[in-house]
Amino acid sequence: GVGEGGVGYRGARRSFSSGNRKITVPAYCWKVVLILDRTETINARTRMIAVMMPNTNRVSEVWTDYLTTPRDIELVTGFTFFSDAPEEVQQGLHALKTTTFAP
Repeated sequence: GVGEGGVGYRGARRSFSSGNRKITVPAYCWKVVLILDRTETINARTRMIAVMMPNTNRVSEVWTDYLTTPRDIELVTGFTFFSDAPEEVQQGLHALKTTTFAP
């Protein structure tokens, strides 16, 4: 997750306590998935999905409403994705907002 503050069945929460620990409730949940089989290398048919969804009880059932780019997720999380791929492939994957990479 990223950010602070989600909305659950008990209403909006920025954090909660569990024992002696304070746990932040994220504002958004995200996922970046690069789909490869055991023998596949990254190419024009490679599938990738990046989504960021608000952490609420009222999200759309249409997951494609939350498609974004890996670059956008990197900017808010500080993570770096695809760092082992060749530079030109990284650039294509980072900018992608669909489920198929085309260099």
